Amino acid sequence: TQTAEWLLYATYELARLFEHNDLLRKLAVLRARVRSGVKEELVPLVQIEGVGRVRARILYNNGFHTMADLRRASLSSLTALPTIGTAIAKKIKEHVSCA
Repeated sequence: TQTAEWLLYATYELARLFEHNDLLRKLAVLRARVRSGVKEELVPLVQIEGVGRVRARILYNNGFHTMADLRRASLSSLTALPTIGTAIAKKIKEHVSCA
C-alpha cells in the first residue's frame, strides 16, 4: 500500500510538473482510494476525522452520500447507525458545518 501510494504521489507530481492538469483530480482521488482502501464513492466520507472505510460504508448505505446529506442529518439519525456513537456523530456534524 505504501509503495502504491508513493507511486501515485510521484505520478501526480509528474503530471503537475508537465501540466497534465486533466489527470490531477483523477490521481488525487486514486491516491485517496489506495490510502483508505475504499471505492471512489466513499472518498469524501473518509476525509472526516473518525470515519474510516467501515463507517463510511455504513453512512453511504444509509443514504448519506454527500456532505450536504450529512449537514441535513440530525445527531439522532447518525447515532442510530451502527458504530456511530455520539462523539463520532458530533465530529461528523462539526466537519460538515465547516466544509
